[in-house]
Amino acid sequence: MLLVLFSVVQGNFQFLEQWKQVTPGDLQWKVKLDCRTNDPSARTELWHNHIINVTGKLLRDGDIYIISSAIISDQGFYTCKAFNKDGDSIQKRTLLFLNHSKFDFY
Repeated sequence: MLLVLFSVVQGNFQFLEQWKQVTPGDLQWKVKLDCRTNDPSARTELWHNHIINVTGKLLRDGDIYIISSAIISDQGFYTCKAFNKDGDSIQKRTLLFLNHSKFDFY
């Protein structure tokens, strides 16, 4: 699994954590995308391949999004967008690529 990281901040409005690289050894291919910001009233959205992610497979705990068992169809670009009450917006983006050797093809 490979994550490529990119982040944009605006003034003091920023994400609490930068996304970290996830390696193929991570247990059960669980992917955690932390979209928390330093503004507790900010609203966040997670987008997958330029579409807002509303899939039932995605778990959400506040502003932390979790893919519990990533599969090939989960590959692609993930963008976390955050909006605060002042109208500022920030985003961070990553590419999720799964190593196909983990999967059996018949």
